[in-house]
Amino acid sequence: MEEMLANLARWEPRHGHFMYRHPWNQYIKLGGLTRQCAYKIDSLNAYFNHDGEISQSFEEEMREACTKISLESSKTLKELGSCLRAMTYPSSLVNAHILRSKEAMESLKTYIKSTSLNSDDQLLQMVPIVTIAFLLIDIVDYTEKIAASSNDLAALANFDMVKVIKSSVIVYPEVSFNEAIEQVSGVDCSRILIVDTD
Repeated sequence: MEEMLANLARWEPRHGHFMYRHPWNQYIKLGGLTRQCAYKIDSLNAYFNHDGEISQSFEEEMREACTKISLESSKTLKELGSCLRAMTYPSSLVNAHILRSKEAMESLKTYIKSTSLNSDDQLLQMVPIVTIAFLLIDIVDYTEKIAASSNDLAALANFDMVKVIKSSVIVYPEVSFNEAIEQVSGVDCSRILIVDTD
């Protein structure tokens, strides 16, 4: 379906950002990665409803890492989605979220490797929670691939760069509103995003 839509989009007249050599194939690649990540998230949902008995200490140790991984991955995907929607380069927040989720992923891997199981019953009880951990690790990997693909798309499609400027209020006590408008009317603000950091 996506390939058909991308093929049809190639035949559209040029308009806006969509010029002659727009990288429609990159959208297909990004869509495939997003779909694979969604499959992992859907599989993860099935394991959350598991009712088996799990060692309390094992569950608590993993809960913190799993929560951090899922939180940072969701923030990454939300940020990437808003950047793609606005057709701007992904912000540096994306890399920060990916880095934090990878740190949590490494601590989760270390904890799983260091866990010793005394019996086969304990192993069978741990299978669902370890499966959740490995699905989260796969989600982090796919999130990183989606971010890389989004950066490639932004570069190939010439997305706008976002400039963050600290907003401030300038007071001109002796200048009327119309005079102030005339003073700044020559400034091109079409590619500037003002973000209030206060």
